[in-house]
Amino acid sequence: MSLDERSAGRSAAEGRQYFLDWLRVTAFGLLIVYHTGMLYVPWDFHIKSPCILEWLTWPMVALNPWRLALLFFISGVACRHLLDRQGPGAFLRGRALRLLPVLILGVLVIVPPQSYLELRQDGAIPPGFLRFWLQHYLAADQSFGLILPTWNHLWFLPYLLVYVGLLSMLDAALPGGIERLARGLLRRGLPALLVAVGLWFAASNVVALEFRPDTHALLDDWAAHLRWFGLFLAGALLAKSSVWNLLQARRAELALAALGCLLAFLALRYGLRAGMAPEAWVRPIYGSAAGIFGWVVILALCGLAKAWFDRPSPLLSYLNRAVLPLYALHQTLLILLAAVLFVCDLPVLVEAPLLFALTLAGCWVLYELAIRRSRVLAPLFGLDSRKGSER
Repeated sequence: MSLDERSAGRSAAEGRQYFLDWLRVTAFGLLIVYHTGMLYVPWDFHIKSPCILEWLTWPMVALNPWRLALLFFISGVACRHLLDRQGPGAFLRGRALRLLPVLILGVLVIVPPQSYLELRQDGAIPPGFLRFWLQHYLAADQSFGLILPTWNHLWFLPYLLVYVGLLSMLDAALPGGIERLARGLLRRGLPALLVAVGLWFAASNVVALEFRPDTHALLDDWAAHLRWFGLFLAGALLAKSSVWNLLQARRAELALAALGCLLAFLALRYGLRAGMAPEAWVRPIYGSAAGIFGWVVILALCGLAKAWFDRPSPLLSYLNRAVLPLYALHQTLLILLAAVLFVCDLPVLVEAPLLFALTLAGCWVLYELAIRRSRVLAPLFGLDSRKGSER
């Protein structure tokens, strides 16, 4: 028996789901693609390219309903395995020790250049980052219309920390914990639970659009919590069920359904923008369609990845370690590079791929040369400095 086969056997016994690791890495990689696109679409972002591409909104819209939902769902699965292995107290402490240093470093050091360059592009402040950081950013100056200090793209981390805490409390408070709750819900049938999650996703989208659009501010983002915590909890409840084998067996049908939902969703958006429905119906229709489309895509991706990528790999091990530092760094590096390249007046079809490539390369260089083996920086980016691995 080869080393890989022995490793795969141990993984199966421990419930390791390599295909979800691949999906997690891919979803975080899509963030770089998506945030590069945000520079060129007519939506609000920290800085904007002089060249706005209206057509780019369509692939961005196709990503929106499922890219973050997939991350919260996979996070719920991973947290369930850790929770069962470690117990509520150790699980909560371990996640806090890993994620809090990244969040604090991000808010105080990594994110400030984004706010500085945003205000510089708007002409709201004079040149001088250090003065801005000391006199405005750290002083929580709100006079510019920005929330300072801020976590910007790192908002996922405080949300995840809150959900980790809620999951720990649920497991400790419920008789039999999350395991018993999952078994009780699954007695009603796995398909019924999958449908219920999709309906919850759709309904929470409608609630957010009608009553409280996402703010990423944590405390006042109650409608978004209905969506994100619902998907996180769904991942935790389904983590040790037979859902993965079912999705693998139905992957072809799910892939076709996802493609059909994509085409229908884009056609629906076009029609709604063209006035095909009364104004009062637009948000409920759009939110419901986005939830159904997003959930079908997530199920299809899980089924396909389970069939194709459920095996250990040295590359996967490396990417699993690197993904949190790269996530923390990518948006600041992207915006810094964009501020430089925008003045070069390159053709946009050269500039945008170059920005993406330079951002990815810059993150990797910083990870390899400055973070991975550093006893100081590695723990601040969620790594064990002795092994260069995740804590």
